[in-house]
Amino acid sequence: TQATGTQLANAINLITTVPASTGVVLPAAIIGLRIVVRNAGANALNVYPATGAQINALGVNAAYSLATNTSIEFFCTTGGGTGQWYTL
Repeated sequence: TQATGTQLANAINLITTVPASTGVVLPAAIIGLRIVVRNAGANALNVYPATGAQINALGVNAAYSLATNTSIEFFCTTGGGTGQWYTL
């Protein structure tokens, strides 16, 4: 869940172990921040925004599902508790 996901602390993140239904959490939204996540695990990886933020058009606090053996870049356009993340 968003509450139990591993907090990401780096700009580039390689996730190699992904048990089923597990995830990571993006840092607090800061305008201009870019985070790359690579899922090298065996299962889809849930990528959650920080509490109160949103990814793309998903609901607030909803996870983005990153397929196995894929990479994605998240970028932030607004900061604060209601930050907005988008994907490239």
